Amino acid sequence: KAASTLWNEFCNAEVPSSGTSADDDSICLQDFDVLSLCDTGTQWYVDTPSNVLEVEAKLSKIVKQYKSVLFLGVSMGGFGALSHAHLADTVAVFGPQTDLRHSHLRPGFLPDDLAAATVRLKESVHKALSSGTRIEYHVAMEDHLLYAKELPLPRGALIVHPISGRVARVLERNGILAPLLIDLVAELQDEYCVRPVVSSIIFAESQALPDYIMSTSWDWTDTQNRSITVAKWHATGGMETVTTTPSELHLLCDGAPCVGSWFCTECCSCNSEESTCCTSCHRGTPTQHSVGRVSHESKVTPKSHRCLGCGERHAKYVSRCVKCGGDLEFTCAFCGRIGAEADGCDEPVKGEWFCDSCWCKFRSHSKLMQKLLPPQWFVEGGQIWAWQAHGVQSTGQIEFDRDGKLHSTWGIGEWSTKGLELEVKFGKPAKVWRLARTPSGFIASGVGQTTATKLTDEIPVSRGWPMYEAP
Repeated sequence: KAASTLWNEFCNAEVPSSGTSADDDSICLQDFDVLSLCDTGTQWYVDTPSNVLEVEAKLSKIVKQYKSVLFLGVSMGGFGALSHAHLADTVAVFGPQTDLRHSHLRPGFLPDDLAAATVRLKESVHKALSSGTRIEYHVAMEDHLLYAKELPLPRGALIVHPISGRVARVLERNGILAPLLIDLVAELQDEYCVRPVVSSIIFAESQALPDYIMSTSWDWTDTQNRSITVAKWHATGGMETVTTTPSELHLLCDGAPCVGSWFCTECCSCNSEESTCCTSCHRGTPTQHSVGRVSHESKVTPKSHRCLGCGERHAKYVSRCVKCGGDLEFTCAFCGRIGAEADGCDEPVKGEWFCDSCWCKFRSHSKLMQKLLPPQWFVEGGQIWAWQAHGVQSTGQIEFDRDGKLHSTWGIGEWSTKGLELEVKFGKPAKVWRLARTPSGFIASGVGQTTATKLTDEIPVSRGWPMYEAP
């Protein structure tokens, strides 16, 4: 029943039936090279006396040719990626083995060789963290979670998904995997990407060798330390993260749901996909959405920041808890990931906090918009402008996006350049406005409008100003 707390909102979310797709958050990636490795001998990318692969030596020569390197791996491939993590800037793995001595899937090595391969993996990870490599480790609530416990990582590096099954396959089928991978590539391609990662180095210094080899990530009986990051999926796609104690994670793992199952709204029991009513209370019926099957029709992501001391939630950014003065665990207003204050920063206009990765995305987007907009229209701090109808105190907003797309308080529209001016079209019914730049912002005149509109009861002339920078 504990797992129902993470899936209740997902299963019962109201999704519009209009068929309107979610906003396009796609990222324009630069060209990049891909090298695929497949260990057809199933020896987990480890050298053996009878078959010396020399993976590290060969990779070392290749990675020297690149400014940034990303290693990806699933299961056995994840073991290989972690075993050579010190050669990469970012390593992302999905359900990997980390301890071949206990893994249910492992090569046919002698026990001592299995132990040696495990030690080499931990040494590589520790060396990578010491040099500032960022590691992102995704795992579902199944056997591979036990392997994750054997590999201590910085706070937030391990993301546990509250579902049973092969995590990469589940993420892929729900449209979550591709955006994750795009974000990882875009982060390294961004000119503002920070490497080495300070938090990785600090963690490695606190976990010195050889103690790191023998240490584990958590103690299942721990009820105090909220050290484990758990994903909370959204019914409309994407996810945010929350933190739990090891003891709470143990409760969540007890009967973790499979894809297609549903939780009864009456008694919180988990039911199989085939059940037409709750098998426990016989009153509940299948929910609007089943576990692990997302809709892509809209996107709503509520965010708040939690005090690590008293648990108080803060909707807006503050540096410390207003109730007890304690440290806060911040939630990114864009991607939903959690972090400490040093892992990101706030923007002062709306009082929202964003992680470093999303700030990198913003800078890449801003660089592209600078090429698309006339120089006098580009705003360094962001392309969001206030919109005030003539004679009306209340305002809305418009935002210039790529490919002539316009976001506004009154819906999606479009924009285009007309010499030194901009022309925008939005609203229901859609109205066309011509925007002329002024020292304080812009003046908007209705194109072909001779009567009052819904935005104003006066002559259709409005004004605006940039939200994130002086005019």
